[in-house]
Amino acid sequence: MAGASIDVTEVREAVADMSQVPVRVLAKVRLIVAKGSLNIKNQLRAEAEKSRHFKLSTHINYELDSDEYGSQIGPVKVGAGNLANIAYFGGSRGGGGTLPDPRVALEAETAEFMRQLADAAVESVFS
Repeated sequence: MAGASIDVTEVREAVADMSQVPVRVLAKVRLIVAKGSLNIKNQLRAEAEKSRHFKLSTHINYELDSDEYGSQIGPVKVGAGNLANIAYFGGSRGGGGTLPDPRVALEAETAEFMRQLADAAVESVFS
């Protein structure tokens, strides 16, 4: 009886290579998070620069989370940064609230952030 044989060498190589995908993706995700955070910070600073009343631009920064897959972005509560809530959302007596909501900067970066993540996933799988 004749037997059939199938060469699965390439399949085995692909499986071995796929085991490295999580490492490659995660390294790229850290860079994408850092770049997106920088872009949001820069937009918040640019918006704050335009304010006649609140001088927050030098107090706006970002800090990556300890795992580097997230970040905290916004004014540091020091000096003029203590007035950030009033600058963004207004005070109880009706003043302030002249800066755009920080979520606007987040939403402006979302599409590019998602595109970068998708590209990183594809590159990690197919490179």
